[in-house]
Amino acid sequence: MRATKKPSFSRPQRLIYSGMAAILLSLAFPSFLILASVEKSQDEFVVGNRLIARAFRVENGQAFTASLKAKTEVLMSSAEFEILCRTGTQEVVLNRYNTTAKGITVPPSAVEAVLAWSAEAPSLEIRVHYQVDGERPYIFKWLEVHNRGDRSVRILRATVDALAVASGGEPLRGGVGQPIVLKNEFFFGIEHPAAMNEVRSKDIILSHYPDVEVAPGETWTSERAVLGAATDAAESVEDAFRQYLVSITGRPPKFEPIYNDWGAHDELGTLVKPQLTEQLTGELLDILQLMRSKYGAQLDYYVLDAFWYDPRGAYVTFKQPDWPRGYEPSLERMLALGMKPGLWFDLGGGTLDLKNAPGWQGPEKPCLSDPSSAITRARHRVPCP
Repeated sequence: MRATKKPSFSRPQRLIYSGMAAILLSLAFPSFLILASVEKSQDEFVVGNRLIARAFRVENGQAFTASLKAKTEVLMSSAEFEILCRTGTQEVVLNRYNTTAKGITVPPSAVEAVLAWSAEAPSLEIRVHYQVDGERPYIFKWLEVHNRGDRSVRILRATVDALAVASGGEPLRGGVGQPIVLKNEFFFGIEHPAAMNEVRSKDIILSHYPDVEVAPGETWTSERAVLGAATDAAESVEDAFRQYLVSITGRPPKFEPIYNDWGAHDELGTLVKPQLTEQLTGELLDILQLMRSKYGAQLDYYVLDAFWYDPRGAYVTFKQPDWPRGYEPSLERMLALGMKPGLWFDLGGGTLDLKNAPGWQGPEKPCLSDPSSAITRARHRVPCP
């Protein structure tokens, strides 16, 4: 995969899986307008508005997050970023502690900031962007990595934010595509369905795994992280997060009943249930048809859950002999009953067995959330086992 600059565009479709919305905004690299610079002798600055603020401390030219402010203030410390990259066979972890600080840029309005670091091995320039979302209680953050060297660098993991709570509560929740909350006031996450928003004791680690190659002279832009807050005295962090989703998508929540068949089969062996097959799907559709005709029950979606696929088929082959006629007959019945079809995918490819797939040329555990995933590129090369 070749790295390219990302234009500004909306991705509300990511809400469906992850609950994290996206309008990916980035600044042109490597040049940007320097409106005002913070001198190295200055010991603090703030990025924020009247609803939310991220306060930074500067020590020896290094800027790092010192606190978050909304209804209350939470003291923090931060590594700001971490990048796991590989050149040839050598893997290197880069963060603000083993790179060189190159500049701090903040406009007079304090609605954005750019912190810059450089590394020598590999030769990279790393810019960390912070941007307030107008008058709303959100601060976005993303990384830009520019390859200044003469060898390609593969970025394996990008930790867009790495915060440690010094006082004022403990972070909770998180997970793949799920937000982290703090003090019933702040929420954190990366706007990406396969991002890992991880709580480690009092640490908040927001990472994703691009596995992208950055050629000499190219610039790669990470996914965007969000810091949001509940700002009204009676507002919970859950209410604030829901409002964030509505504000990003531009539309209110919509009720759409979905049928998911996971409760009817069990390939994991925890309960005695049948396997997901064409026959079982037909029986379940019979029940839904009866509910519709007798009680007027109408569902909008029918989702086939895990294990409809052959593990060696890269999510493009229905498992045989369980689906002797393939997917089409079941699909036609779903549509006839007024339901849109859905298929379950593991974005990390964890349930696939591609190392044993004849002709497979991609990684053993590809990331489907990447539009240039090896699965997409190889789907017409993978023979049906």
